[in-house]
Amino acid sequence: MILGKTLDQIFLPAFLWFVLHKNAEDWARQFNSGHSPAALTGLDAEDRKHCKSLISVKGKKWLSLCDALGMTVYGAIALSWCKDAELSQVWEGWHASGFPLKPSPEFERPARFINPALMPVSDSLHDILNAEARKHEDPEIHTLAICARIAAMQGPLKFDIPLDSLKTAPPQIAAFLKSRTLEKPDRTAEENALIATWSATIKGTEFDIWEDA
Repeated sequence: MILGKTLDQIFLPAFLWFVLHKNAEDWARQFNSGHSPAALTGLDAEDRKHCKSLISVKGKKWLSLCDALGMTVYGAIALSWCKDAELSQVWEGWHASGFPLKPSPEFERPARFINPALMPVSDSLHDILNAEARKHEDPEIHTLAICARIAAMQGPLKFDIPLDSLKTAPPQIAAFLKSRTLEKPDRTAEENALIATWSATIKGTEFDIWEDA
């Protein structure tokens, strides 16, 4: 019995790492073949189940595995389910993986697997900005964390801060703000003006995913 438990502790993390990455490849292949995210919920449900299995795995053990195999975005988000893991480690791992976060389904998907006990999901832009305020010395990680919180949402983003304060958003954040504003069926003149401002900010960057931007 003790031997069985020991074997589980050794092989479970490696098995989960393999499955999460295999499913991510399958999801991306099917999405790029024309399947909608709604048609791929089976893979999403399977990955959530696997992530929850990591609750008994120590964060240091999972990080050691990720370091040995190479840090990936799915390795980083899975860390959020491990014992004693910290959200700052998730952001650092994501940043180290080099996986780009853009406002489109294939790039937003990993954010939706972050443990909500570690990162509560909110539809309030005010809450999202406050949650990450002054937490990261690296501005790229700070921006990534804000965008990942927006990406983790399934519904509309609530713009509950003065819109004028969003004019100077950096390109990555501007891309997410533009994406969520474009989803609104009825936009004000101020919102349309902001979309134009954000489009100019994004233009020429890797976050310019719109053909007409």
